[in-house]
Amino acid sequence: MKTIVIQSIGTAKPGITKILADAFEINHQLLTQMIYNAPSLFLHKVDEETAAKVKNMLTELGLEILVQKAEDAIPTPTEKLDLALYIQNPLKIQKIAKQLSDFIGINEKEAFELLIQDPSVVLGGVSQNTAFALDKRIDAEVMASNPRKATYTILVKDLTPSFINEFGLLCQNAGYTLDQNKIMGLTHKEAQQLWTKVQDPQKIKLVNEDFIRYRIILNAFDANNEVSVKFLNEQIGMPTELIGRLNDYLPLEIVESLSKSKVEPYLELTTAAALDCESHVNSVDRYQLQIQNITQKEQVEKTLDLFFKTVDIKDTKWQTPEKLDSVLNRLLSEQLEALGCDVEPIYS
Repeated sequence: MKTIVIQSIGTAKPGITKILADAFEINHQLLTQMIYNAPSLFLHKVDEETAAKVKNMLTELGLEILVQKAEDAIPTPTEKLDLALYIQNPLKIQKIAKQLSDFIGINEKEAFELLIQDPSVVLGGVSQNTAFALDKRIDAEVMASNPRKATYTILVKDLTPSFINEFGLLCQNAGYTLDQNKIMGLTHKEAQQLWTKVQDPQKIKLVNEDFIRYRIILNAFDANNEVSVKFLNEQIGMPTELIGRLNDYLPLEIVESLSKSKVEPYLELTTAAALDCESHVNSVDRYQLQIQNITQKEQVEKTLDLFFKTVDIKDTKWQTPEKLDSVLNRLLSEQLEALGCDVEPIYS
């Protein structure tokens, strides 16, 4: 006798769950959970001929399948993870929205709305195997976190004095200090307790710190050290002729954005290369953009019209009237820089 285990969603589309639910008389919602929480038991104690037929069917649909002896240990449930995406190239956001819609079975507009959130959490309560499968199928970095083991930041979005005072008092009564309109390092339980007192995403924002990004700053190095020079040249892409003059520009950002899980390993590499580096948290606040050197006024206005209602540029510089999340600001910055503009973030 054999047991059939779903190892991963693989290349399958979510639409197969209805086909399989009908064919095997399995609850549709349960089957969806089985696929996204793989490895999962699909069929237990079936004969070899049936096992072979079912494996072929599921494999043709794109699922990764394991057939094992019925007496072998059945895979135990894995920890439930939340998945977020980081888009390295924001100009690919429409393509990534299509890839995401294919993976989780929603339309492209809904996928786009998920992607422009910061951070862009796209799936919850899934397995590590689903994270691996998504990583293979999407042109973005997949970040995974166990939400119950993570720490959290709460950001105040409603900056009216009345709400800041109200929320600050609420935090004080709960034993927390509101610092620059945010509280960091909260446990899952602490964050949920504060969130439930407001429960308004227009007023506060809850951010899983596993999804916060970091930049790497180079503070010092020896330009005569061959290992250091080789690292800056090969890993950072810095021209050799510039490295000799680099000390005049320190401290200098050498990596714009790393996930939390990659920061420590990266700093170990820089230490091994005799580079004095440190990590800084990238802001999770929404921000405005200062746009200067506008030489192609009509094209710049056309680009900005996609993000803002009324755009009327009178000069060679312009400031966005509203704060946007990082993903949209990075997308806008890429488009404006391609038109020759100088773009700087404004945090306030």
